[in-house]
Amino acid sequence: MDWNKGGDSRDERLAAIDTQPILAAVDAIDALREHFGDHGPALPPRIRFDLLTLHRLMQEAATGARDNTPLYDLAIDLADRIDAIETHVAQLRRAVDPISALAPDD
Repeated sequence: MDWNKGGDSRDERLAAIDTQPILAAVDAIDALREHFGDHGPALPPRIRFDLLTLHRLMQEAATGARDNTPLYDLAIDLADRIDAIETHVAQLRRAVDPISALAPDD
């Protein structure tokens, strides 16, 4: 990203910032809500349940479970969802960093 786009003054650089990433960040928030939103009335997000299931499956594997396919399948699914979460959080960062970088030092 070109941090000096728009001119030399902070106001010129602020005015030159493209606001499309902010709208994309709103979309990213909506995507994150899918991951972290309530799973139902008064229920935590599904990812929480899946992490607890992963823990249980790991304990079963540690005590000699013969078929660990569900463990690996869930771990791969969680890794994919975490990758998506990281992508969306990076999108939020790209929307905010150019503006916060222009904030005056106090």
